[in-house]
Amino acid sequence: MARRVWAAILLAAAMLSPVAGGMAQPPAVADYNATYDFYLGGIWAGEMTVEGKFRGNPDGNSGGGRTYRAGMVARTAGIVGFFFTAGVEAEAVGRIGAGGLSPERFTADAFERRHRQLVEIAYADGSAASVRAEPAYRIRPWSISTQDQPGVADPLSAAFEALAPAGAEAICRQTAEVFDGARRWAIEIGAARREGARFACDAVYVRIAGFMPKLMGERARRPFELFYEERDDGLFHVVRAAGETSFGLAVLLLRE
Repeated sequence: MARRVWAAILLAAAMLSPVAGGMAQPPAVADYNATYDFYLGGIWAGEMTVEGKFRGNPDGNSGGGRTYRAGMVARTAGIVGFFFTAGVEAEAVGRIGAGGLSPERFTADAFERRHRQLVEIAYADGSAASVRAEPAYRIRPWSISTQDQPGVADPLSAAFEALAPAGAEAICRQTAEVFDGARRWAIEIGAARREGARFACDAVYVRIAGFMPKLMGERARRPFELFYEERDDGLFHVVRAAGETSFGLAVLLLRE
């Protein structure tokens, strides 16, 4: 039961990971922070806070170009947190190019009850070059190599690139692949459609490799929706993400 709840929480967090180098332009803000409430089957199950800073000149002539640092803290809460304690603290740093965020290092400290997992991923030339985990990952028949994962972003950089406010032309219609040190998945987002004052995007979370066989096949694809609303500065940000899980509808809502 505990692992199923934790899997649902991770899936909800993955809903906010649609972009990996897919932005049409670098982030339009210098600093950003937001808190999302997580609901599982209609019950408040936890919260997630993200913050980030973008530094350097947009033209890249500030001595080394633009850089970013993103942080995230997520944990169970409410009645779910009373029966099942789990959470994660993560940080990602990297550089900003014309195509978006390019991670250099990702660290995560995840825990659930008596189990704790520390992970650090180093990136080079757009690929995950090395992974260090404490305790080390157990080798399973379905395990994938942690030494060579090209064309991927870490979960936090991908999520933050989606969350950072952007113009209407930079949201939706994107595909990305993410690697968390043991598993690889893709997020595929369709075109934006107007729904009153906001945009909605149909999307799907696709497990690619590193998952046990029973989670593959027909269960490898999980559809969800993203909803963007316009801020006072004319940029758009994610205010809601929703998708079905084994425990019912998982929803992330931006806390006002």
